[in-house]
Amino acid sequence: DGVGIRMKSANDSVLSLWPNPAQTVLNIQTASKLDLIQIMDLSGRIVRSITVTKNNGSVDIASLSSGTYILLA
Repeated sequence: DGVGIRMKSANDSVLSLWPNPAQTVLNIQTASKLDLIQIMDLSGRIVRSITVTKNNGSVDIASLSSGTYILLA
């Protein structure tokens, strides 16, 4: 079990995520700075919004239920 992430980037920037699937922490790295990252469940509900201040970091996903999510960047 874990959280599987699919990526959707509006600005076509290079986006790396690991590990995928993830259990507790999702690491994110981009070629350019993003302002906001959102995690959406498959019903279209935004379950997490993260304000981004640099082009890499980690997101705590331990509170998310196991399943597949879409990352909007």
